[in-house]
Amino acid sequence: MPDPLQTHLEHQGISPLEAQAQARVLWAEFEARVAALEGHLKTASSVQDLQTMLGEHRSVLERSSQAQAEKAKAKLACKAGCTPCCFLRVKTSAPEVLTLAAQIASLPQKRRDTLERRVHRAAKQAKTLNNQAWNTRGPGCPLLEDGQCSVYDSRPLACRAHHSLELKPCQKLHSRGTGAVPVNSHLELLGMQFVGALKEAAQRRNLQLDALELTTALSAALLEKNALERWLGGEQVFTTADELEPTKTL
Repeated sequence: MPDPLQTHLEHQGISPLEAQAQARVLWAEFEARVAALEGHLKTASSVQDLQTMLGEHRSVLERSSQAQAEKAKAKLACKAGCTPCCFLRVKTSAPEVLTLAAQIASLPQKRRDTLERRVHRAAKQAKTLNNQAWNTRGPGCPLLEDGQCSVYDSRPLACRAHHSLELKPCQKLHSRGTGAVPVNSHLELLGMQFVGALKEAAQRRNLQLDALELTTALSAALLEKNALERWLGGEQVFTTADELEPTKTL
């Protein structure tokens, strides 16, 4: 059976021999990432443990992405204040949701109350909108403030990996609800590798690994005070993103 990773690389114009060699390197890096994450999850007992794990994982992703972008001479359209992607439905993971909830809970009372109200309000809307409707008429990410991500250093891996080579396709995607944006294929693959590594590590520890819709999961984590303990105990704590998609369009 053909190696899907090698096939993907060949579709990018890489020769079969070189694609095979690159695939082996990427798989080795992927397994190393999974092993590191699994080690963290094996001993994790607090949100601080998850924050440490994610901090290391994010740092490696950012260094690798920067190196890949420089190597490919990729000119990204993404910059501060550019927010079309912040109005798209975001799929994330339980560790990221749990650490974001803890970060919000640690804020001063007034600031925390403001963010929590926005999160809960967005979560209610998310339950009534399918992906296309959310992308065009949803409230956007409740963590977006004045054109900036209020939790930028802790933003989900999906947000970190997302990028575009042109602004207009992003704007069209937001206005139409569906479509594609031009990306650098190597950066895209790198992002998939890091998102996939976290999922694989959770699976090996028998923890909930489903992709979660950001606002509904974050709302649940803010309301459920023992969500961390339940998740580490192997419970299916959160509603999956796939369970939300069949919902009606307003």
